[in-house]
Amino acid sequence: MISVPADFITNSIEAVGGLENWGKIKQLRFDCLVTYYQSNGSFYLTQQHYDIYPWSNSIQISGKEPQGRYIWQISHGQFDILEDNEQIRNSINIDYSCFAEAILNIINIPARLIDNSIILTRGNAPINVQGDLYYPVSRQSKIVDENSANESEAVFYQNTNNYLVDVIWFVCQNEKDFVLVRGYDYIKIKNSDIFIPSRIEISKTDAQGITKSKLVKIEVNPA
Repeated sequence: MISVPADFITNSIEAVGGLENWGKIKQLRFDCLVTYYQSNGSFYLTQQHYDIYPWSNSIQISGKEPQGRYIWQISHGQFDILEDNEQIRNSINIDYSCFAEAILNIINIPARLIDNSIILTRGNAPINVQGDLYYPVSRQSKIVDENSANESEAVFYQNTNNYLVDVIWFVCQNEKDFVLVRGYDYIKIKNSDIFIPSRIEISKTDAQGITKSKLVKIEVNPA
């Protein structure tokens, strides 16, 4: 069951295809080219596969390196490493769970906006984010059970021109890192009427949301 969303939420869901069309989607599969940027100025290029289940709030990220396969998963807020790989662990500059949460949030916007376990509050005045104007929409968890996995602090940014929520700032599950994830160049998924970003960038920020460094670039290709 879902409650009737506020107009600003409906506008953002319509911008990526509408709730009726997203409601038909059980699984999204992507093959992605991923660039991890290093603190020394170098980068690591790899391929990954993403399986996203919008209405289960779940993502599984898998890849294969010369040293073997790895699988990371978030399901209902719980992060797990199903298979590990030392090579990828030593080649990336971002927390695994933070990386997975960023991708799940920016692609899975409709389900995130109507999640009954959270409260969304939109600010009245638009602000400038990397050159564009956005309404900030803060996310807060409803505490149901102390044993439940609660949503991390986050701000969804709604573009004032097209209503897309294509920028999200949040505190990682480790409560140490702050990241900004942004979606670009939205494309329509084949045989559907929904839209997803074809490029995703993740940057590290300080506690005030000021960008410090680029961490990841992802080229998203529907499988």
